[in-house]
Amino acid sequence: MIDMDAKNKKEMEIFYKKALKKILNFKASELSTVEFEQVKRSSEKLEVYRFVRRK
Repeated sequence: MIDMDAKNKKEMEIFYKKALKKILNFKASELSTVEFEQVKRSSEKLEVYRFVRRK
């Protein structure tokens, strides 16, 4: 059980590092207007976005 937890933790770390790299390399200027609107609509559905937006 401990080995499985360690493996899952390692996989999650790898996943988040890859996701973070994609986020940091993201350039809004490379998006078309339609793509930007899709990203905006998707982000507005996230709890984190709503929480940060309120402040």
